Amino acid sequence: MKKSKIVSLALAMTLTGLLAGCGGSKDNAPGGSASAPASSGQATGQASGSPEQPAITGKLTFLTWETNIVDTKLKDMADRFMADYPGVELKIEGFTDNQTIKIRAASNSLPDIVNVTDTHLSRDQWSKFFVPLNDLPIAGKLIGMDSLVAPDGKNYTVPRGLMLTPVVWYNKDIFAELGLEVPKTYSAFLEVSQKIKDSGKYIPLSSGAKDAWPLDPYQQLAPIIGNDTNIYNAFAEQEEPFTADSGYVKSFGILKDLVDKGYFEKDPLSVGFDAASNDFGSGKSAMMLMGTWLYQNLSEKGVDMTHFAIFPFPVSDTPADTTMLTASPDLPMAINKNTKSMDAALAFLDWYYSKYDSEFMTYSGMLSPLKDADNSSIPWAGFVKDYRLNIVTLAPQQEKAIKVWNNSGITLYKSLQELVAGRTVDQVAKDLNGKFKKAVASAK
Repeated sequence: MKKSKIVSLALAMTLTGLLAGCGGSKDNAPGGSASAPASSGQATGQASGSPEQPAITGKLTFLTWETNIVDTKLKDMADRFMADYPGVELKIEGFTDNQTIKIRAASNSLPDIVNVTDTHLSRDQWSKFFVPLNDLPIAGKLIGMDSLVAPDGKNYTVPRGLMLTPVVWYNKDIFAELGLEVPKTYSAFLEVSQKIKDSGKYIPLSSGAKDAWPLDPYQQLAPIIGNDTNIYNAFAEQEEPFTADSGYVKSFGILKDLVDKGYFEKDPLSVGFDAASNDFGSGKSAMMLMGTWLYQNLSEKGVDMTHFAIFPFPVSDTPADTTMLTASPDLPMAINKNTKSMDAALAFLDWYYSKYDSEFMTYSGMLSPLKDADNSSIPWAGFVKDYRLNIVTLAPQQEKAIKVWNNSGITLYKSLQELVAGRTVDQVAKDLNGKFKKAVASAK
């Protein structure tokens, strides 16, 4: 991909406008039809019913991976929804195994509403199980829908929030104590990390490498390194794309560099995410590369987040190369096309964005996906304006690319874990190319 601006201008302007403002003030498809709901109008403001519009009733189960707030914040959300829609019962359930949705889909036992991403169910499978939501009025009001498009061109999910990734969270007190400035180049980042290590008091970086997935932000540097939001699709056009000059392999090199220099825990593979984030939140470590969602995670543990801030990871020694961040639609919601309570499910979506979105964004630290939202209450959002960042979304995943990546069996954060375990970048890249070559051949 050419080193040129690769972001949709309209989307970039919308996101930039949203974030810059933070620095200032503030189918009708009952019975399992696969067609999209024609409108959510029947599910709006009709809690008590009327002669023209009967009250909405039904039972809903909402399945989410947010297990840590099922009995707290999400219970509050459900209680408030049921107060507005007394004819509807909303139950929140959590899941921790990424195979849960695949298993439930295969057994035709998906819940009415579910948080789902490509990790849980391949995007080319969404049309089999969920209702397309493009025709709902709310769909036109949401940012990030382009990133959630399925291979058939439709949206089966809508985002509950937007997170920026990857960013470096840092402890402001430790930086002040050691006289450190926020680094704007990769060399400066290494110098900062070395000074923290040399202090003998703090771990420069928390990893969570034992769980593998906390390393994912390092491969998420790839689109930024290569200035290529289409990198996922572009790789599927090559038999051996993991070359030394590719964004992914360069991101592997960054992680390996940090590991070899001893900037993580003494034994990173013995430290899972909970321990790593606890180390960071308690001041045992000074930095952690993660998405902006870490704000909510630490806040829920009672951490005073006024002591922490974020900066964009400097992927090179050219400051201009470090001004791009990806905005990822987070907590995407889908409706089971076989739900027996379609009107109630549609009512929930409408209610969520009109009545609960702002409160949840303030609580979670995510940006609202609503185009006209006031994000001024998001504690960290002003940094986007301060760093003059260009916020982009990744290109929609194409059907061929999904097939190739699925056939390859590659999970990039597991490859990153191999680097932490001692393998070299060349060894990992060679293995990935071997898997990819077979996958490209099988997809023809």
